[in-house]
Amino acid sequence: MLCSWCNTCPPYGSSLLPFYLPFRALTNEKIGNLLVGGKTMAQTFHANAGTRLHPIEWASGLAAGVSAALMARLKLNSQQVYDHHVETLQQEILKQGGKLEWTLEDDAVLAPYPPCPSRGADEGHGMRSET
Repeated sequence: MLCSWCNTCPPYGSSLLPFYLPFRALTNEKIGNLLVGGKTMAQTFHANAGTRLHPIEWASGLAAGVSAALMARLKLNSQQVYDHHVETLQQEILKQGGKLEWTLEDDAVLAPYPPCPSRGADEGHGMRSET
């Protein structure tokens, strides 16, 4: 996708969206009650390009916190949550106002991009398919 007002804005890879953070990225193989979020979660160099942005870091932190509360309440370790309780975890995240996926229409995804030079600082980007 390109900005519909100019051709200088960064390209958007709509084929990559939405993307998901797997629960196992928050876990530690050797320590069953340790959860990590943000820049410390398990990820490849390429995945880090998308997950290093603040909205995604915040979402992973929310997921780690909700997971920890669920683990404490049900007396589980991270492997048990992964094996049997991911749906319960997702419902808890949604109850707290968290998101399970992001799309191009979400402000959190568009926020990292600079303002469109053709529209001004407060107007953002318009999307159109690249042809």
